[in-house]
Amino acid sequence: MDNTKESDVTAYAKLPDYLNKLVTSNPGSLVELLTEPHENGGHRFKYLFVALDASIKGYEYMRKVVNDMSWEWFFTQLSKFVTNHEDLVFVSDRHPSIFKGISKVYPSAGHCICIVHLKRNIRSNFKGRHLDYLVAKAARSFRLQDFYATFNEIMGIDHKCAEYLLEIGLEHWARAQFPGKRYNVMTSNLAESWNGVLREARELPVIRLVEFIHS
Repeated sequence: MDNTKESDVTAYAKLPDYLNKLVTSNPGSLVELLTEPHENGGHRFKYLFVALDASIKGYEYMRKVVNDMSWEWFFTQLSKFVTNHEDLVFVSDRHPSIFKGISKVYPSAGHCICIVHLKRNIRSNFKGRHLDYLVAKAARSFRLQDFYATFNEIMGIDHKCAEYLLEIGLEHWARAQFPGKRYNVMTSNLAESWNGVLREARELPVIRLVEFIHS
């Protein structure tokens, strides 16, 4: 906190009052502010969760597939209106903390890996020609026989790559192997697009950042 600009300190101090006004002007919205004790006394900001009423109501009409990169605390807040259910599916970049958070808060939900992130991992760790293409082809296959035909090609090119994919769990990345309703959502591109929208606002003081998201 010593290096925090005065405007930022002021904004964080005003945040609780601002959030109360936000909920008052948007009935049905959910906000949760988590702080932690500071060594110099008082409290400091840790997490903020905001779900506007319009977004909560809109979720009821969406396919139950969630693209996000967050932790257990976020999922706990999300569970207030996105309930644990076997038809719910999360798509992420396979970060260990996401797996852990989902297993605790959403034990009935499915968890799938973003194919774009998986392809990047394949290119970084295995040098076989066209391996990333074949992995994406296998992942997007609708029929088991098509999946195994492509997977056998992968095994023939690089057995260690095939073992890596098996260790991940076929149900986490291959559409034909997934028992739930993944629909056609194979990537977390939606979340990446949202990150792009927020890029210009990331350096704003916290209240202006929330207002940017609100708008």
